[in-house]
Amino acid sequence: MGCKRLLQYCRDYYNIVEWIYVSDATWLARTYTLYYVETKLIIEEDTVFNDFYPWTTTGQTDRYDVQNAATHEAGHFLLLYDLTESGDEDQTMWYSIALEETKKRTLEWGDRAGVRYIYPNRYQVGGGTLGSESQDGDVAIGYINSGSVLDMVVAWADNPSGDNYVKYRFGWDISSSTGAPTSWSSTNTMPGGIGYETQGVGAALVNLDATANLDMVILWVDNPSGNNAIYYKIGWNLNTAGTPASWSDRKSVTATVGQETQGAGVSFVNLDGNSRPEMVVAWVDNPSGDNTIYYVIGWNVTTSGNPASWSSRFSKTGGIGSETAGLGITFANVDDDSIPDMVLFWIDNPSGANHGYYQVGYDVSNTGSVGSWSQKKTMPGDWQWVGSETQGAGIAAADLNSNGRTEFMFVWIDNPSGDNYAYHRTEWEGRVNSHN
Repeated sequence: MGCKRLLQYCRDYYNIVEWIYVSDATWLARTYTLYYVETKLIIEEDTVFNDFYPWTTTGQTDRYDVQNAATHEAGHFLLLYDLTESGDEDQTMWYSIALEETKKRTLEWGDRAGVRYIYPNRYQVGGGTLGSESQDGDVAIGYINSGSVLDMVVAWADNPSGDNYVKYRFGWDISSSTGAPTSWSSTNTMPGGIGYETQGVGAALVNLDATANLDMVILWVDNPSGNNAIYYKIGWNLNTAGTPASWSDRKSVTATVGQETQGAGVSFVNLDGNSRPEMVVAWVDNPSGDNTIYYVIGWNVTTSGNPASWSSRFSKTGGIGSETAGLGITFANVDDDSIPDMVLFWIDNPSGANHGYYQVGYDVSNTGSVGSWSQKKTMPGDWQWVGSETQGAGIAAADLNSNGRTEFMFVWIDNPSGDNYAYHRTEWEGRVNSHN
């Protein structure tokens, strides 16, 4: 693991904050950070304030506020860089400081998002093990037990010997600061088996029948010998405990899927501007060699849960690896225009450590085609390691802290020898668009 220093200063393994007098310098304060590149473990921090400039701690005029500058420099302690792009002027990490300025004493959304990005938290999906053999999973977010705090549901396929079943748990009252629910429900089971071999599970929360309560859509890929098939059921009108009033019969997705699938997801979005939503179903085709993500659109889903028609099959451009272990799909306005964007998240499962990747399909048209695709992107730091054997991935989008910006919730299932567990983490403030 190599070390890296942001700037240059004396390397003595002591953390120092000091004042120095430099008359020919154009800087007010500087922080020098020595850290390990791979782990972000910080070895040494040194901050210097330039005593050539006038400073104040009591609000004197024509001086620079010490707390204002120190808060900015503390951001460098955590490996945040200066911001220089238009629109970031009010962030604490904006590169310049004005006389008498105090607004940098407090943090803005971008400052918090940057720290969360570098040092992400992951949380276990509550309630213990998922079983010893899972086959994909997904996450959805919506208001279930109240109208003021968002909840989440995580669904997965349990794949013992014999019939498979879809299980799910609700995470109640997602925290606006951590992204973790305050409590979890017990494990629930969708009625009816889903076949002996499952290779994909999707979940969505949507209001299809215009009642006061959300409906839950559970989708799965059946993987018998020969061609695979995609099915779904609807749990109608969830009550505040997450219990559906009733379940629909099994419904089919009209699509040519292939003979070996490794992940699926479902999301609802309005693409054609009328009163009925579209149901977008994505899956990973896993032949020998390169894998491919495909999706189809069920147009104008009726109040009984049936699309008026199905689109032809679309494919995502760019490779995703030769062994995938889960897929999720969601929609959001990532680029802040009026046209929805598609976000796909999947797990690449080579020999050794697995990694989570995502890609944004910008500006999905009213025909279902993507205007352009972002580069394939991965999460930073220790988040990239999601175990050496994964069996599921999901993604959901929501404004968790009610500030008008989108958060993304990522879920994955770790499948070592023995018990499986699901984990989730939140990517804050719409930063999915800004990752390098």
